[in-house]
Parts: sequence; C-alpha cells; structure tokens
Amino acid sequence: MKTNKGTIVEWYSAERMHEMSKNWLSDLNFIKDEQVFLEELITNYTQKILEEESLTRAQTATTALYRTKRGCEKLINQIVQHENDLRLMVDGKD
Repeated sequence: MKTNKGTIVEWYSAERMHEMSKNWLSDLNFIKDEQVFLEELITNYTQKILEEESLTRAQTATTALYRTKRGCEKLINQIVQHENDLRLMVDGKD
C-alpha cells in the first residue's frame, strides 16, 4: 500500500483487477436489464399515468432513468475496454 497525503492506495495484481472488472461488468449488465424493465413498465402504464395526473412525477423518473442509462452505458464501455487491457496483462503474452 502507498500513502499519499493521508490517502491509502492499495495496489492490486492484474489478476485481481481482472476479476474485479468482471464483477463490475456483471453488476452493470444487471442494472442495464433493470433499466429496460423500468422503461417497459413506464411505457405500458403511460395511459394510466396520464389519467391519474402523475405525469410530472413520471417525467422526472423517466429523465433520471435516461441519465442513469447513459451513465451505465459509458461505464460498461469503459470497463469492457479496461477488461480487454487487463486480459492482455493476465494472459502472459507480450
């Protein structure tokens, strides 16, 4: 471990980082599936939302969901790239 101005930085092996990034990717893909489910739920109940005058709350939730979805996609892409880079380190080839 290395300390830098009171911050502890822990160094992981390439194998450990590889396993961690696979777990992150798994978690993010689960979140992505849940986002699709929520989008479908909102779409299926749009008429009911309009009738019950819950439109403002639904719009807020939809906007938050969209932002989260974009952020999740960015993270997935970054972790896939990170995973690919780690795979090169772990496979033992030059």
